[in-house]
Amino acid sequence: SMHPLQIACDARLVDCVHVQLQAGINPNALAEPSPLQLCNTVGTYLGARAPCRETTAIVSMACAPWTPEATPLFGRTFSEGVLSVFRLQHQLERVGKLPTLPTEMWLHIASFVDRSWFAPARCETAAMLEGVATRRIWRKRRFGCDEIEESAPTVEEEDCE
Repeated sequence: SMHPLQIACDARLVDCVHVQLQAGINPNALAEPSPLQLCNTVGTYLGARAPCRETTAIVSMACAPWTPEATPLFGRTFSEGVLSVFRLQHQLERVGKLPTLPTEMWLHIASFVDRSWFAPARCETAAMLEGVATRRIWRKRRFGCDEIEESAPTVEEEDCE
């Protein structure tokens, strides 16, 4: 059986994919076929949709190591964990008695942080659904999509479990 993220990738439901990634689902931890493979292939079933540039781009970014630009795709708990690391950097700089690393080094170190270090305790789909318009604007800015692909207007809570 497939995970809801895999189903959403195969169906090209970009909003559903975005919601699940923001809820902290790790696309790299799912069984084969991977979400990225599903985004890049056309299913053999009747009604299968062609690959969607926007869905593929968002899943590709979520599968790559963390970067500041990809923060919205790593989930709230992961983002808070990385933010804590940067708060520590700021505190060390304020003390001034200890040697510190430049921000670029902290960013490089943070790119090696595994999602599982700050995994979410549970799916937070309801809160994620409220930001549909924000997610679409973010994707348009990030990926330059002129057309916004429509997808399922709602996601059921059990889809994220």
